Amino acid sequence: MTLRHALIPDLLEGTGCAAQARADLARLTSAQALSLGVVDGLLSSPLEQLNTAIQNALARLGAFCGSDRSYAFRQTRPGLICNTHEWCAPGIPPMIDMLQDMPMELMDPWCATFARDGHVYIADVLELDATDPLRETLEVQGIRSLLAVPLLEDGQIIGFMGYDSVDQVRRFMEGEIYLIRSVANIVSTQLTRRRIEAEVRNERSLKDLEQARLKATFDALPDLVLELDVDGRFTAAHSSADAPPKLPPEMFLGRLLDEVLPAEIAATARQAMQDAMQPGFVRGLRYCWDQPDSLAWFEASAALRHSPTPGEAPGYVFVIRDITKQVEAEDRLSAREALYSALVELSPIGITLTDTRTGTFLDANPAQLALTGHSRDDLLKLSYWDVSTVESAPSQTQEAAVLQETGRYGPFEATYLRRDGSHCPVRLRGVRVHGRDGQDLTWSLVEDITEERAQRLELERLSDVAKHTRNLVVITDRDQRIEWVNPAFETRTGWRLDEVRGRTPGSFLQSHRTDRDTNARIAQALRAVEPVEADILNRNRAGEEYWLRLEIQPRFDSGGAHIGFIAVETDITAYKRQNDIMAAVAAFSKHLLQSEDIVKARNMLLENIGRAADVDRAYAFRLDTPVAIDDRSAAWDISLDFEWCREGITPQIDNPDLQGADLLEFGRERWATRFAQGQPVILGSPEQMTARERGHLLPQQIHAICVFPVITEGRCVGLLGFDICRADTGHPHAGWPPAVANALMTAANNYAAALAWQAGQARLVSAVDSLSDGFVHFDAQERLVLANRRYRELHAENAAAIVPGARFEDILRSGIAKACYPDALGREEEWLQQRLSAFRAAHPMVNRLADGTVLQIVEHPTQDGGRVGLRVDITEITRAREAAEAANRAKSVFLATMSHEIRTPLNGVLGIADLLAETGLDAEQAAMLATLRESGWGLLGLLNDILDLAKVEAGKLELIASRFDLDDLIERVCALHRTGASTKGVQFQLRMTPEGISSRIGDFARIVQVMHNLLGNAVKFTQAGSVTLEVDATDPACVSFTITDTGIGMSEEQVASAFNAFEQAEAGTARRFGGSGLGLTIVRNLLDLMNGEIAIQSVPGKGTKLQVRIPIAIADHPDDMSAIANSKKQTPPNGIHNLHGCRALVADDVATNRKILAAMLTKLGVSAEFATDGREACELWRGGHFDLLLIDISMPVMDGLEALRAIRTEAEASSRPYPVAIAVTANVMTDQIALYRATGFLDTLPKPVRFQHLEEMLSRVFPREQ
Repeated sequence: MTLRHALIPDLLEGTGCAAQARADLARLTSAQALSLGVVDGLLSSPLEQLNTAIQNALARLGAFCGSDRSYAFRQTRPGLICNTHEWCAPGIPPMIDMLQDMPMELMDPWCATFARDGHVYIADVLELDATDPLRETLEVQGIRSLLAVPLLEDGQIIGFMGYDSVDQVRRFMEGEIYLIRSVANIVSTQLTRRRIEAEVRNERSLKDLEQARLKATFDALPDLVLELDVDGRFTAAHSSADAPPKLPPEMFLGRLLDEVLPAEIAATARQAMQDAMQPGFVRGLRYCWDQPDSLAWFEASAALRHSPTPGEAPGYVFVIRDITKQVEAEDRLSAREALYSALVELSPIGITLTDTRTGTFLDANPAQLALTGHSRDDLLKLSYWDVSTVESAPSQTQEAAVLQETGRYGPFEATYLRRDGSHCPVRLRGVRVHGRDGQDLTWSLVEDITEERAQRLELERLSDVAKHTRNLVVITDRDQRIEWVNPAFETRTGWRLDEVRGRTPGSFLQSHRTDRDTNARIAQALRAVEPVEADILNRNRAGEEYWLRLEIQPRFDSGGAHIGFIAVETDITAYKRQNDIMAAVAAFSKHLLQSEDIVKARNMLLENIGRAADVDRAYAFRLDTPVAIDDRSAAWDISLDFEWCREGITPQIDNPDLQGADLLEFGRERWATRFAQGQPVILGSPEQMTARERGHLLPQQIHAICVFPVITEGRCVGLLGFDICRADTGHPHAGWPPAVANALMTAANNYAAALAWQAGQARLVSAVDSLSDGFVHFDAQERLVLANRRYRELHAENAAAIVPGARFEDILRSGIAKACYPDALGREEEWLQQRLSAFRAAHPMVNRLADGTVLQIVEHPTQDGGRVGLRVDITEITRAREAAEAANRAKSVFLATMSHEIRTPLNGVLGIADLLAETGLDAEQAAMLATLRESGWGLLGLLNDILDLAKVEAGKLELIASRFDLDDLIERVCALHRTGASTKGVQFQLRMTPEGISSRIGDFARIVQVMHNLLGNAVKFTQAGSVTLEVDATDPACVSFTITDTGIGMSEEQVASAFNAFEQAEAGTARRFGGSGLGLTIVRNLLDLMNGEIAIQSVPGKGTKLQVRIPIAIADHPDDMSAIANSKKQTPPNGIHNLHGCRALVADDVATNRKILAAMLTKLGVSAEFATDGREACELWRGGHFDLLLIDISMPVMDGLEALRAIRTEAEASSRPYPVAIAVTANVMTDQIALYRATGFLDTLPKPVRFQHLEEMLSRVFPREQ
């Protein structure tokens, strides 16, 4: 039917109204144009945008038709249709979400109408029969008018398009319906086209996927695929990258089997080709290939491959799989099966395999055979019913039902009937399995519990005893699983035996607060089957914690086998609580003594003690006026100062009756009496209270109370109290056990002691504060505890850092930052570390402050590891000492200058005198010259004595220890004084012990000086008789010298002053014998330096005896004597040491000195050139070659030190050797000689220069061998 034909009914219906007809015609024309546009949109839309095109078509058609809702339903799955598209007019709610996955049967009533009319049109739902179900369905959706047109595919309905009108009747013209059907046909066509194209794409994708899968499968296969022709020639090979062939393909492609493979493998392959001819394939051919590095197993399958070309011979396809690992796994499996078989055979527990349905035994191990007494053959003829007693049948029937339901049974106990008729108790358990043929089987474990039954009986007898003990008793098996507990256990824990049997005690009694280390120790002992004792914290069923002392012993059966454990447990909760109280009291005491705020510490620790003692209140009262002990007339006015309450207890801190209260007014006269005696008040229950006390205490919920007086320095200053507010008489503290009361009394006493200590500390701080020196105290962590007023005044600039608790290092750093320590400037960190080291080592030191103050710091460690220190102001003392040191330095400079100024002219006098002695003089001239020389050397000796005395007084005289020959020292000393004594006619004697010849360690020169002074005096003061020197060297640590003379002697007074400087026995002595009186003074000082001793015994007119002990020990090495002997050999013999050919450079600004040295050097065979100052000496050295430099120190222009430095610098620059240089100077103080050596001088020749000294020095520098 065409559109024109569809218009005819509509025009006929409007015959009476031409205007209406024209309007309808115009509407149909518009509908036709709209339909064409919609169709064009559907046909031109890409298939991937078809849903949008359908949605637009529904919207345009719905709006044109005046519908409230237009939609499409389509079959999405077999038997189901879904609302796939929907358009709604404004204000119309969508229905698409509610119309999903609806049964296709809903369209069945419309299918006939669709087939007949091509659409379903309900102009007015209300015109439908009231009993029609469709009317109800449409009314529920609010639909008044409906037009539905089918969506067809190959004549089959696949859905429909619909147009609804809500609340109004919408009448469609036949032409409109026609156009809508046309659009529906286009939609159906496009949907079908989209489905077909999707299927095509899907088929293509599936094909590509199959190809990819085939390739991936081929690549993933671990197999090697080989293609062979009919002759067995390799034509192709395929393998994955992860499983390459054992041989590269290029090595076998195109070659025959027999050419590539070992003969036996090639034969196997040809047999496979032959076997594959008839059925077309052959599988599972295994072969082994023994390769150089390993033995490999393979499995081959072969198939006949027919050629697609008619008449062409077929080929073969071989699939080769490496089954080495599989074979190895099979071998391991076989070994494991053998192991399991062995375990079953060796198991001490019976193992059986039975038919689940009949119970017939199919297999049994030796243990099962021994248990029943049957042979294997006999047992396999029986079922488990045959070996069980009648009494066990009900249990077995019940367990068989459990096995059928759950697949396993047991454990349960039964009784076996042995072959000999005896009974055997057993425990059975098992599991249901399926055999390879599907047979229903049961594996069972059968355990002989004869011994266990006996143990159980023993356990029952043991439990009869344990039932009546108050201790907790637990009996377990070897795995610590509970077998039995006594009633005391049930009462304390709240757990019944039937609830805990089979459980381990720790699994339900321990908590997170149970000590892990204790648990580990117990577990270790139990694993070792050893007894163990331990205290452990448990928790009962109600959550209450309690302490037990465990004593666990292992249990053994009659044969000695371990069967379990028994634990006897004692409740020590009360004991532990008392320990906690004591620990809290100890902490209270320690903390009180360490706390700066004793009241705060008291409050905190009263709370801790209250918790530990499990009381309800802990509090402190203060006495408004302290009461002296035994003062019975004093008023006891008290005020509550602090209170701690347990949760749920009413506080009393705000109770006005407890502020400024008089004990006597409350009827507590007996309390005041006991407190006045220093005794506590302890009431364990209301019955122990008086009526007035109950009237005052019970309103505060107090049922037990103890109050302790705080006594310090003979006065009661406060009270400490503890209340129990629970009336239960079973409370562990009811009646205040003595241990608890004593602990609380200790706390009160310790608090009193702390108050007394605090008062004493206050007095101590006041006393320390009054010290004129700075005082400071640091604790073991170097934190400031106390610093007195003077300390803060000394460090006023750093006062902000000097606070209690500040670390010593932080205080120092603060002072460094504020430049309080001048010595730290520029070296702050180094100074800080030095200061900290001195502080920690308690080394005294001196510290200077920025204001010029000088402090002597003294630190002392305390017993607790802290430090106390004094800061003594020594500023004035330091200034005085510095002034004295400056004066001493001036004195030293003066002495050095005077030494130089005296030695210089003496050098000229004595040097010229020595030269003059070489000329021809008559006797008178020689005598006068001798007098001149003796006077000069006497003056030099006096000068040396004065200088030595000055050095001793200044502390600058240093000893130089070296090895020397004691015999040589004695000979040198005696040689000089023997001659002097002989000249006077005095006999000189030497007596030495045999041990006298030995190598010793000491200052040779100073010992010689001592002996010269003492022997010189002895010879000088002896006019007739003898001088005797006795040497005792038997002591390896020291040598004793005794000098005895028959001289003038001394009185006791003279002996007493003999060692005073510039003093002699009497004024006339100096005139008769001469001398300065310095000899013994120097001797005494030298001996003091050497730790020696000297004693004088003298009788006037008879002589003097001097006893000297000098600590000069024997040298360590025995070869020292040979070294000394060698040194003797090197000493030049008598006669002049000839240094012919040696050239010397002499520098001295004094012509006389140059003349003397020239004469002496000439005598020694030395040629010399002379310079008058250091600069001239440098110039001469630069232009010549010299073996020796003799240089004066004090010269104009350039002194000797500067000259030698310049010469050594030039020598180094020009690669010349350093010259041998000797200082020839009158400056011979010890520090000066040290400076010369540091500059480069080899030795020092003091002025006045003696020829003998010069010769000895040069002989050492230039031995004869050179």
